[in-house]
Amino acid sequence: MEKPFIIAISSVSGGGKTTISKALQEELDQSKVIHFDQYDIPSPDDFSNWIENSANYNDWDLHKIDEEIQELYKQNWKYIILDYPFSYENQQLVDKIDIAFYINTPLDIAMARRILRDIYDISVLRNDLQIYLENGRKAYLQMEKVIQPHADYVISGQQPVSNIVSEIVKRIY
Repeated sequence: MEKPFIIAISSVSGGGKTTISKALQEELDQSKVIHFDQYDIPSPDDFSNWIENSANYNDWDLHKIDEEIQELYKQNWKYIILDYPFSYENQQLVDKIDIAFYINTPLDIAMARRILRDIYDISVLRNDLQIYLENGRKAYLQMEKVIQPHADYVISGQQPVSNIVSEIVKRIY
C-alpha cells in the first residue's frame, strides 16, 4: 500500500485553512482532512510569554494528530490534507508532510472572518478583541515571520476559494 500524499494548509486563525481544506477535499479523490482545531492539543500556558521567549512550535504536543495520520496510513487514502497552522515547524509532523501551503490572508481580513465565524454575543466581542490586541496579533505576526517563509508555496488568501484550490491542485500534480 502506498503512503498517502500529505498536504499541509497553514495560515493564521481566520486565514482560510478550514475552508480551503474542505474545498480541496471535494476536489481530490480519496482524500481525508485532519482538522487541527478538532483536537485538544496541549499548548503553552502563557501564550504571550511563549511568543516573547521561545515561540517554539515544538511546545505543542501533536501526538494525537500523529496517531491519526498513522491510522490513515493503514487505509486507502491517496491524500491527507492537514488543516494545520504550523506547516513544517513542529518536529512531530515535519517528516510526514509532503508539501506545505501558506494562505497569506491580511490580518484585518482574518480578524473579521474570526469575528463573523466565532462571535455571536456582542459582549464576547470586546473580550476577544482585547485578547487579540494583547497577544493574538503577536501570534499572527510570528506566524507570518516563521511559518510563511518555510512553506513550499504562499498563496494569497484574498482570492476566491476556487482559485486557491486550483492553484494547490496545480502544484501537487
